[in-house]
Amino acid sequence: MSFAVLDRNDSRRTIYISTDGAGQVPNEFLQQSQDVVVAYDNDIAGKLMAQRVLSQLPNAVRKLPKAIDWNEELVNRFNWGRTSEAAMKYNKRKFCSFQWLR
Repeated sequence: MSFAVLDRNDSRRTIYISTDGAGQVPNEFLQQSQDVVVAYDNDIAGKLMAQRVLSQLPNAVRKLPKAIDWNEELVNRFNWGRTSEAAMKYNKRKFCSFQWLR
């Protein structure tokens, strides 16, 4: 669903389907759709799954994340990872400066 956040466009109606990774894709439904985008992860499993779906839906288009997967792409796009690193450094300093009182 990270791809849905990145791909969001208010000017068009879109249906996003998340698969379980086991290959269960509603082919009959998708064959009736004009525009189908296949957006699996950028790893071996994602590439294999995309090839499988594209062979069943030849009019579909493949989109790849620049990162290894769409979750990481989302984090990178909004710099959430940097915020988390800064927060961890702050918490580490705060924790390390804590002194036990006896």
